[in-house]
Formats: sequence, structure tokens, C-alpha cells
Amino acid sequence: PGDIVYTNNYLCRLLGYSKDELEGASLEKIFTISAKIFYQTHFYPLVKLHQKAEEVYFPLKAKDGSTVPVMAYASLAGDNLCYVFAPVWQRRKYEEEILQAKKTAEEAMQKNEDLKKLKEQIELQLVESERQLSLLKRFNAEYIEINQIISHDLHEPVRKLMLHIDVLMTENADPLKLQTYLQKMMNSSRRVRQLTISLQEYVEIDTAKEDLTAIDLAAIIKKNFDGIAKEQGYAEAIIKINHLPIVQGYASQIERLFR
Repeated sequence: PGDIVYTNNYLCRLLGYSKDELEGASLEKIFTISAKIFYQTHFYPLVKLHQKAEEVYFPLKAKDGSTVPVMAYASLAGDNLCYVFAPVWQRRKYEEEILQAKKTAEEAMQKNEDLKKLKEQIELQLVESERQLSLLKRFNAEYIEINQIISHDLHEPVRKLMLHIDVLMTENADPLKLQTYLQKMMNSSRRVRQLTISLQEYVEIDTAKEDLTAIDLAAIIKKNFDGIAKEQGYAEAIIKINHLPIVQGYASQIERLFR
């Protein structure tokens, strides 16, 4: 960078040197390491190109090793460079305030983002809760309705069973009547059993855990038709099924649907 030819008293007081300590010394004496690099790569080439430089932030090094922030001005006067260093003590304070304000703003934005995410999560949970509540209300209404139906349908076969049992216990029925009563009791028992199975199947629709699988609808219909035709005594019956697709579904429920 060259040597210091002359310095005024203000710069000496600013850096803590005497005039004798600075005049004749290398300019590097008052430069920090970063200032030396910046001077060689940017500041000096700028002055050589434009004959001057203005308002360039520059950190100088004081005698005690501390850093003195200055705004540097320079102009080329013949073979010499004339420098003016104006201290900018408030600059660092302002920069720190700006950085702190930026950090505070970023933290506020992050908190705002976190609050937005939390709000979205709460809204999703609220929607899901409302959906679950709606399902519970529907299930409750359905269970009340099915309870009324089952109670009504169970009442009749149970009443008949009790009536037939009373008759058997109080009368000396002949074998033919006995057979008739027993058959009626058997029919009523079957009715109760079928109602119980139906109720169990109804409950399993929403509670059974089953994976979706590929289902051949034609095969399901054929299987159910053959089974019911045999049960009802129509083993010779024939069903014609046109082309049906393979669908994704719950096998037990699809089979129950067609049955």
C-alpha cells in the first residue's frame, strides 16, 4: 500500500498513535487483515481507475488492536494518494439494530407461519371431529331404528316359542300335534337365529377390518345364486349373467349385498 507521508493530529488521536509513530510507517500498520485484502483487490484499483473513491466503508486498526470503523475518501494527487477517514461509530450500531430488527422480523414471520400451520391443523381436526360426530349421530339413529326393528321381529318368534312350550307342558298332546308344535318351535328358533345373524352382519359392516381386494362380480353373483337356489329347493334353476367388471371392494360386504 505504500508509506504514510503525513497524518493530522485527529487521525493520530483516533487511532491512539503519535505523529512520529505513523509518519514514515507502512500504511498496512493501520489496516486490519480484511482491510489489507480489500485495499489491494478493490480500493486501490478503484482509485487508480477513477482518480478518486468516495464513501467506502473501511475498518482501520488502532494501536490497542481495536477496530475503528471509518468512511474512506481518496483522491490521486500526482504520485501520492490523499486519504480522508471519517469515523462512523454509529454505523455498527445501526447495522446491529438492522440485523436485530431483521432477525426479529424473521422470528415473527416464523411464528406467524407456525401459527398458520397450527390453525390449519386445528381446522382439519375440527372438520374431522365434525365428520366423526356426524357419523356417530347417524350410527346412533341407525342403531335406534335397527333396535326397534329387531325388537319387533324378535318378539313374534319368541312369543310363539313360549306359547308352544306352554302348550306342550300343559296338554297331553298326541304324537301328531307334538310333531306340529315341535316343527313350529323349530321354525321360530330358526327365525330368531337368522335375526341374530343378520344383526351381527349389520354391526360388522362398520366394525369389521377388511382390505380392499379385486372382486369378480359375476363369480360372486353365481356363488350366491347357486347357494340360495339349493337352499330353497331350486337346484335346477339357471341364472344368466352378462359381462360384469372386476371391481375393488370388501369381499364380505359385496357378497352380502348380492345375497
